[in-house]
Amino acid sequence: MRWFVGVLLSLILGCNTGNDQPLTTISLSQETQRLLEQMNALAAEPRDKRSFRYGLQANCTLAVQPLLSGQPTERRMVAMGATRIERFQYAPGLGYALRAPVGEAGGMMSIFEAETMERITQMEALLHSLAVFCKT
Repeated sequence: MRWFVGVLLSLILGCNTGNDQPLTTISLSQETQRLLEQMNALAAEPRDKRSFRYGLQANCTLAVQPLLSGQPTERRMVAMGATRIERFQYAPGLGYALRAPVGEAGGMMSIFEAETMERITQMEALLHSLAVFCKT
């Protein structure tokens, strides 16, 4: 029985959650690579110990990797072509977020958070540029 528990524990601990896989899985043009670099630089500043990083996958799917104290959490996939991205304001003084539908159910999840509306506007512009690239 101990060997069974040991094997089961090894399997559970060894499971790949997908968080260590590359975020970008396709070849990118220089312009798209530059957009992703700018998005990642803007999202690297932690807000309440949370930050984000981004990559691009097949069919223009944005891979969003939330980080909590620098550790990856569950990856979110956002179809960039026709996705609507919404602004969200937390309680006064707590900052802002950009939310997008993720997953098949289309629930809105934060894909970027910032203290100021200026940073939200900057990320919106970058996401818009990426969406335009995806439509071409």
